[in-house]
Amino acid sequence: MQSQLRNVALYLAVIQFFFFTTWIVYVVYLGDLLDQVGIGRDKLLWFIALDQLLFALADTYMGFRADKVEKAIGRLGPMILAFNAVSCIAFIALPFVADLGGENATGIQALWITLLVIWIASSSVLRAPPVVLLMKYAAKPQVPRLAALILLGLALGGAISPYLGLVLKEFSAYLPFALTGLTLFLTTLGLIWVERIPRPATDYTPPAPVPKQFFWPILLTLLGASVFLGLGFQIHYFFNAKASFLQFAEKEYLMWLLPVFWIGFKMLVFPGSSLARRFGAISIMSIITPIAVLGTSLVALSSTLNMLIVAQFLTGAAWGILFMAGITASLSLGQGGREGRVLGLWFSMLSATAFIRVMLALNDFNPKKMPESSFIFDWLPAFLWGIAALLLYIAWRYYRGYQTSLDNHAQ
Repeated sequence: MQSQLRNVALYLAVIQFFFFTTWIVYVVYLGDLLDQVGIGRDKLLWFIALDQLLFALADTYMGFRADKVEKAIGRLGPMILAFNAVSCIAFIALPFVADLGGENATGIQALWITLLVIWIASSSVLRAPPVVLLMKYAAKPQVPRLAALILLGLALGGAISPYLGLVLKEFSAYLPFALTGLTLFLTTLGLIWVERIPRPATDYTPPAPVPKQFFWPILLTLLGASVFLGLGFQIHYFFNAKASFLQFAEKEYLMWLLPVFWIGFKMLVFPGSSLARRFGAISIMSIITPIAVLGTSLVALSSTLNMLIVAQFLTGAAWGILFMAGITASLSLGQGGREGRVLGLWFSMLSATAFIRVMLALNDFNPKKMPESSFIFDWLPAFLWGIAALLLYIAWRYYRGYQTSLDNHAQ
């Protein structure tokens, strides 16, 4: 059973990788598609903001939907496959419909935007629901490691994105959209096999839901922390990382330096999962967040390229552990039938921070354009993650109270 779960987690990592790849393809060609359809690439950031806003809403919906479907029919595979089929068809159609557009093609523009909205909203089915599908077979101690395995796909996608972006510029949009969309669809067909895994033994007793007096304080502080964690990551990686490397290296070396963050993410997520299994996800988050603060502080203080590489590696490692532990904590908090909705909310908060990042970019929030405010930019991620550390400490105190109540009840 354990080997089966490990294989399924690796399979979900492959799905996450191809899912991430579709977004790289989309972002690379979005400007060209907007020109083709007659909207104009000057609206590019507005469409990326729309993407993240839709994701924030769809993640929550898909989480709630997963819980309802699982409760009603006990199977999530058909739901995931149905939404993903719609998503992949809409995705593949985007460049073909855009090619029909023009400045006066209002109907084509409306159709293209409709397809875009359908793709983004339905693609969210590959975030929380597949994780919930897998974890319903897993014992609680297995969850951190399985979550770490799933995140390998995300880490690999983030690491190759600079290279893939350069390669894709040599091709027209049709082939990349068709290949990545079709590959993602075919890959997810294996979810039918996943649901054939035997359920746990008949004497297995599903965990009881966390009582309301503990559930809501933990949920609210965890989600609040996720907002500050997400904002810290968005500002660190999308605003500060490139600018910090450009202090010591030429622009052509960025494709080799930016993946350092994701290498740290990938290499430390498994040791972090072992710690989460032993001490609890929320406990590990409350410990690792100050280390993330240290990592971003070292980025701000770096005086050499080598020091900066180490700081970026440490920050990426901390983010990987926090992401894994956040998934684990969400599933643990939602135990007893609320796993999908809590995990969906966790993903929604992270999508909301991506939306905020894009809106900041639209308002020229850029360290390179505001050298007089570079000190604020450099230290803002550390400040945001410091607030998250405080909220996670509060969540940990509530969770400790919940564990104490369970122990007293058992006695």
